[in-house]
Amino acid sequence: MGCTALQANKETEIYLLDGEQLITKEADGTPRAMPHRTNQQANRLPDGTQFYARTGDAHDSIVRHGNSPKNYWWEVVDRRTTKSTLNGVLFC
Repeated sequence: MGCTALQANKETEIYLLDGEQLITKEADGTPRAMPHRTNQQANRLPDGTQFYARTGDAHDSIVRHGNSPKNYWWEVVDRRTTKSTLNGVLFC
């Protein structure tokens, strides 16, 4: 067991917020395949990408900023409109 190697130009990470897995969606609203569920990782998504809780909807907005895992930070707004910013931290 260990960490997967991060790829600079591919989405290889899986994110959790408050214990819930975060996903991204296609333009039509369907969830994108998770990196561990496919051999075809998506190209790195741009700054300002919207994320969603996989189950539930405790947050109005979860946005990842930055252009690489080295400088990502997150902007989260919950249902009470409480805005939080989080710096990216990698845990294995």
